[in-house]
Amino acid sequence: MQDKPIRILVIQPDGSGQPQEVGRQDLATLQGIVGGYLQAVPALFNPEGIPQALIWCNDDGKNQHMPINHRATALWWALDPDMRGHDHLCGTVFISGGPDEDSDIRTIPDVIEQVWASVTGMS
Repeated sequence: MQDKPIRILVIQPDGSGQPQEVGRQDLATLQGIVGGYLQAVPALFNPEGIPQALIWCNDDGKNQHMPINHRATALWWALDPDMRGHDHLCGTVFISGGPDEDSDIRTIPDVIEQVWASVTGMS
């Protein structure tokens, strides 16, 4: 099976963000982005409660004292208001689409880039 490329949004702890294309099964690249093992944080739920986006961070980022990623956290809270003030994201993170019927991650939904623009003030 060929590794189909997907579009993700990579957000650095300094607040900068950049769309990037990666292979959805390229675990080494995805782990390299966050600097370790991956933890998926579900966001942007549809009416059935299924996440339409996943925010990926380093599973041990807080224990490694990675810097708080304020921009990524603000975006997470915008996508999942119930999490506002309850937790934060650390280190470099990336956002993908939610899982497909085979549990593979999908390309980032267009609405994420729109919310990113509103959170960062960029259009």
